[in-house]
Amino acid sequence: MVEQALWAAVRALEEKAALARRMASHAHQQNRRLTENQFQQRAHEAGHSAELLRQILLNSSKRLPTDQAS
Repeated sequence: MVEQALWAAVRALEEKAALARRMASHAHQQNRRLTENQFQQRAHEAGHSAELLRQILLNSSKRLPTDQAS
């Protein structure tokens, strides 16, 4: 149950990063550099958090016996 919630958090962070990248692209097209940079930073932070959480989950599931990993 907890692991499912954590994987959902990974997906949510990935979606947040993807949205921020799209918003940065849109701001770039409108020549709004400050806004573009802010969205790029948000995308980077969300992507980094998703990757960190993914690595924690993958490493912890490798240590669990197979019947407890799901």
